Amino acid sequence: MLDIGIAEICPPVECISTEMQAYRFTYETIEDKRNFEPVFAKNPRRFNDKSDAEKCSAFGISLYQSEAQAITKYIILKSIVQNIGKTIGTHLAKGIIYKHYGVITPIDEEGHFDLHESEECNLHNDFTVIQELV
Repeated sequence: MLDIGIAEICPPVECISTEMQAYRFTYETIEDKRNFEPVFAKNPRRFNDKSDAEKCSAFGISLYQSEAQAITKYIILKSIVQNIGKTIGTHLAKGIIYKHYGVITPIDEEGHFDLHESEECNLHNDFTVIQELV
């Protein structure tokens, strides 16, 4: 459980440990340190007026269950947010989430879930950039 100054349990109790393939928006090179940095770490002030659940989610690593779901979401975000590539990346990476990497939230209707990482997690080693999105 994270001590991030919120009342909610984080990660949520419904999270599970599982092994599965996942997709993530990244920058061109997988070694880029921004690729697997939680959004909360990038801009904590953005979450000052957010709910505890939103803050907890922001500490997770945002992933998608399928390539098609990730691409669909990127297209939607690109139509809403100018320069989305600067914020979340310009490429799509594919990798494996192993059980010892942490716990994931339930997968939503868009195929999205958050990975709350364990200390043994090193996604840079298990993800590969597969295509450019911009």
